[in-house]
Amino acid sequence: MFIGLLHGIVTTPKPVVAVVDGNVRAGGTGIVAACDIAFASPNSTFGVTEARIGVAPAMITLTPLPKVDPRAAAYHLLSADTFGADEAQRIGLITETVEDPTARANAWSTEALKCSPQGLRETKSLLNRQLRESFDTQSDTLAAKSASLFLTEEAIEGIFAFRERREPSRAAVP
Repeated sequence: MFIGLLHGIVTTPKPVVAVVDGNVRAGGTGIVAACDIAFASPNSTFGVTEARIGVAPAMITLTPLPKVDPRAAAYHLLSADTFGADEAQRIGLITETVEDPTARANAWSTEALKCSPQGLRETKSLLNRQLRESFDTQSDTLAAKSASLFLTEEAIEGIFAFRERREPSRAAVP
């Protein structure tokens, strides 16, 4: 279902614009990365924190990995940290950090509406070709991996610890 949402954003023929004014975590990061354009306010934060609870952001990585600097992706995914909008822009997760992301999205959309529908559709198709191919070849495997990880003892303990706002107990540190 989640992969279907990401796939729909990537394959819809019209540009999809994200407006972010707050905290984006886990799957939300995948959604923002799936969008063609993303504007965020300076107070917005981002994070892919799955590793903290004992799982991996398997499905989520389909959309940000092709867009984000590989070293930055490794840093943020492996530390499961949170970071601000300026960092999100620097690494390629969002298009621009602006005081009023809604106004900026409206201005960008006004300019995009001057383009022909065919021109937009075909340009978006070209821009997302590799991403669409990734969905075709990897989505089933990544969904299965994600599902299997959520059933492990370590993930179950991590989820309960998160809900209870405590540190998880770990049998062994990797």
